[in-house]
Amino acid sequence: PNIIGENNRFIRELKICERVAKTDATILLRGESGTGKEIVARSIHRSSLRNEMPWVAINCAAIPENLIESELFGHEAGAFTGAQKRKLGKFELASGGTIFLDEIGDLSMSLQVKLLRVLQEGEFNRVGGNETIKVDVRIVTATHRDLEQMIEDGIFREDLFYRINIVEVALIPLRERKDDIYLLVEYFVGKITQKYQLPEIGVHADTIEVLKNHLWKGNVRELKNVLERSVILCDTDELQVQDLPKKISNIYHSYDKQTKTNQSTSQLINFKDDGNLAMIEEYEREIYNLAIEKYNSFNNAGKILGVTHKTVASKYRKFNIK
Repeated sequence: PNIIGENNRFIRELKICERVAKTDATILLRGESGTGKEIVARSIHRSSLRNEMPWVAINCAAIPENLIESELFGHEAGAFTGAQKRKLGKFELASGGTIFLDEIGDLSMSLQVKLLRVLQEGEFNRVGGNETIKVDVRIVTATHRDLEQMIEDGIFREDLFYRINIVEVALIPLRERKDDIYLLVEYFVGKITQKYQLPEIGVHADTIEVLKNHLWKGNVRELKNVLERSVILCDTDELQVQDLPKKISNIYHSYDKQTKTNQSTSQLINFKDDGNLAMIEEYEREIYNLAIEKYNSFNNAGKILGVTHKTVASKYRKFNIK
């Protein structure tokens, strides 16, 4: 899976994952919903010595409490109403490989005990069964919850916490890595146009600024969903602020008008020889021309201007820049 980002804190955490991936140490991924915990967990598996063995992921919060034990550990025929035949659980299916337990903080205390046994002894019993099942599996867990507080509240086992938390990785929210937004936008816009077989489009600099200033409570997942909707509805060759949902575009504030009324306080606008303003397109051409000339690549120019390299390439062609 693609992990997009250049933020120093983000990269530091990824390097920790890279270092421990080839060991069997248990890893606890911490971070808000939508920060990419499963993508990172899958990357750990692919970088591990178990990469050719099974990868199994399960969201502990998404399965009803009366079913999750069977999902994790399987059951024997007749173990409960509806159990007509033996079913293998996720741990058996993952044997030899990696199991990812997302939202581990949602496990009941009784299941925490059974999970602790797997971690300590590498064994368990299916629901309704007496046979001891041996497994060799690497466990990666994730949560957005405060496990330390849950331990104090008596709803999460301290001994289990220390077993799953051999290595802890904190994935920071998107609002704390805004410098990565232009990279994520470029990546997602490209993937979305490819997915729906749409023409390639650029992204206006103002759009990038608006996206940078949004709080992104849903993190990268929310950004992807917003871009998918916006790209599909965009009817020009460039994603504009007005293409974004109102809840996001409404946060846009233009620059202080006072800084634009007094030429002596602003060196950004060059007037024509007769003292009049030029057309916006002329300024735009000049900006892209200078950026490409100064930074020698679409990618570098895009970073400085706050747009994607595809936008720079589009303007390069549009204005016939040499």
